[in-house]
Amino acid sequence: MRLSLLLALVFSAAASAQPGSWLPFSQGTDAVSITSSHITFDSDTVDGFSPLSNATFLEGRFGDRVQVILDLPAAYTAFDESFGPFEGTESAFVLGNPYLGVETRLGSGMILGIGARAPIVETVIDVDRNDFTALSYGASATSDRIGAFTPETATLAGTLGYEYLASSDVSIEARVIPQVLIPVTEGRDTELFGSYTLQLRALVGPAELSLGARGTGILTEDTGSASRFDHFVGIAGELPVGGLRPGIYAEIPVSGDFGNAVNAIVGIGVSVDLD
Repeated sequence: MRLSLLLALVFSAAASAQPGSWLPFSQGTDAVSITSSHITFDSDTVDGFSPLSNATFLEGRFGDRVQVILDLPAAYTAFDESFGPFEGTESAFVLGNPYLGVETRLGSGMILGIGARAPIVETVIDVDRNDFTALSYGASATSDRIGAFTPETATLAGTLGYEYLASSDVSIEARVIPQVLIPVTEGRDTELFGSYTLQLRALVGPAELSLGARGTGILTEDTGSASRFDHFVGIAGELPVGGLRPGIYAEIPVSGDFGNAVNAIVGIGVSVDLD
């Protein structure tokens, strides 16, 4: 895979809420979680990444009706073998842009949220080859958190959603998420992204399952609507074990440029309620 294509994934990766995850999250509780994602690339396009390569988020949610949400992203890349442009590239670990936001769920089922990512990631020109590869991998592996690994860029995100409780065990949640990526250096344009998510969640015994679809597109680029959006389908599940909630998820790109190089993104996570 050419590095130019990998860089393109940084800016075309799909996005959901900031932060976001396919894994269900207990609402109305103080909780901390860690989630790690790994890309399964098309072997005809990309090869050589170690299974240990990942993007990981440490996330916290605090509050009841109004929750304060924060996360700290990190990415690690390693290689099983030399491959094309990656020959001579060594393993690398980088931190991404941290997020701070608030979200509230109204009694009517409405969901409102706002937040921002601080631009702590250096520009691609200043980072070395190894760190650049880790940043690119992190952006591609965390396709639901746009801006987490974009260099020298602040992200402002809003959330407008609705949750329908079909029963005490089944809910449907839909969200629309406008996001603005604002460069903090000259020579780059501010970009507007639009995203959506639709999830069906169900309690099956002690487990919580989630099935849904989501997508995102850059709205400030002069392209056709079909080529500017990426769409995904995903499935996830959590099962309480003692005081922990381990989970697993997988998502598959079903349209857009992202699917040309990526077969799926898989992840594992664990969360713990603090109250």
